[in-house]
Order: sequence, then C-alpha cells, then structure tokens
Amino acid sequence: TIGKRTVNVSYEAGLEEIKSPILLELLKQEQFPAFCVNAFEIHQAGGSSYQEIGFALHYGHEILLNLMDSGLSIDDAAACLHFHFGVNSNYLIESAKFDVFRSLWSKIVHAYQPEHNCSHRAETTAVIGHVNKSLKDPYTNLLRQTTEALSAVNGGVNNVLVQPYDLYSDSPSELAQRMAVNISLLLAEESHIDKVINPLGGSYVIDAIKDQLSENSWEFFLLAEKESYSSEEGRNALHQEIGETRTHRIDEFKSGKKILIGVNKFPNPDEQHDSWKNIPVMSQTKMEALVIEKEITV
Repeated sequence: TIGKRTVNVSYEAGLEEIKSPILLELLKQEQFPAFCVNAFEIHQAGGSSYQEIGFALHYGHEILLNLMDSGLSIDDAAACLHFHFGVNSNYLIESAKFDVFRSLWSKIVHAYQPEHNCSHRAETTAVIGHVNKSLKDPYTNLLRQTTEALSAVNGGVNNVLVQPYDLYSDSPSELAQRMAVNISLLLAEESHIDKVINPLGGSYVIDAIKDQLSENSWEFFLLAEKESYSSEEGRNALHQEIGETRTHRIDEFKSGKKILIGVNKFPNPDEQHDSWKNIPVMSQTKMEALVIEKEITV
C-alpha cells in the first residue's frame, strides 16, 4: 500500500520458478499473478493471431498443471497467471482476438472443475510493439499505435501498454515517449472508451471472425500440446512454425502485396537518420523480434 492507494505488483516467473519452494509457499498463502504467459513474443516474432492465442493456451496450461502438481487447487493456480499479447494493424481480428482467447481459456480451466466462477477469467495485457513501426515515417506510427490500442480496448483487455515506437532505435525521442503515455490517456479521457462494456457485441462480422479464429487457435493449441512447444525439445518445432509465418509476411511486404505506409509505399520525403539497433532476443521463446521495416529496406 502506498499512501491510500493499493498497488498490485506482478512478476514474470517461468516454468522453472514453479519449483521454488519459497514462491510456492507464498502462492499457497495468497495468490497473485506471478506467472506471465508472454504470447507477445509470438506476435513480435512475426506469428499470426491464432498462433499467439494457441501458444498462450498451451503455455498457460503447462503452468496450471505444474502448479496443481505442486499442491495448489485449480482455483488457486488459475489466479497465479496473467497473459501478455501483442496487437497488429488488423483492426477487426485484433478486436476479436482477446474474446476468443478468454473463451478458450475458460474452456481449459472448466475441464478441471473449479469451485469458483471467477477462476474462468483471464487477466490480459495488450502490448503495442514494433513489428509494423517505422523510423522513416515516424508520425504514421502514432496512428498505428492509436488504432492498435483501440482494438485492444474493444477486445476487453485489462491493461494496455503502449511502447515508444522508437524504443529500439539509435536515438529514442522525447515525442515518442510522451505519446506512448498520452495515447492511452486520450482514449480514456476524451473518447471514454474505457466506460463502454463490449462495444462490438452483436456484430455479425466480429462473430464470424471469432468462429474462424477460435477454430484455428484451438487446432494450434492441440498441436502445441502434442509437440510441447514450452519445452526445450519442442522449441525448434515452435521456431519452425512461427518462422514460416514470419517469412510469408516479409515476402508479402517485399512484393507489395501488403502495404506499409512510409516503408514500401508513399515514402517520407524527409530524410531520416535514425536506424534500428539490435532488439533483444525474447526471453521465453528465444526467438528474434521482427521489424518489417528493418527486413525489407536496405
């Protein structure tokens, strides 16, 4: 507690931390979202929305099983997870993605017969990353970040984190840092989007997308369970699966089949001197992050 406010602190523990007797003892006394299922890494590596959902279901399921094997009930174990997702520019698909995930996660938790209905809920955080961001056309990034944050809110996420678009550039700017904070504030305080419950509910298009996305995501989850993508042995299979999607996406932008304004179409006439520096290899999946601009420009 800080003053009159209660602040929740989450940790990013992995499967190996489940064996920590100190952490397990803490979780048996009081549950908190200690284990982060970082499906955002699948998004950043170039994976599709259904692969992102499928990986989150698989990795979350692995943590549930391990926690229950360590003595926690399904209700206590489910309360120890939170999920991170990325958001891309496919506005309707991304808006539907989070509802699809919550529905499928509830299905998995329900199979273990929890006592409390609240155990079916999933804590989700949307992270606005860098796959489609541009250093050559910086102001277009503000539009991308805004629509991506809006689609995440439409999807009913609990938290939205907007990262500065030039976080991994040679010279991060004050503008990018300030707008990363202000975008979510503007959506909340001027659009009041946080006051609306399920703004896209009842939409035929969204429901049709959900049906297809749910089917594809569940198939990927079953494949991940078979290959055990969260294990060392299954990591190569995961890299190959995501790598194929990544290569296909890069080829589409290189050929002009898909457009990224300011990068492969309508380039910014003002010369930009910033360049992408090395983006850290992602901790959970050990995959390299994809930045389309970095891949398709010389």
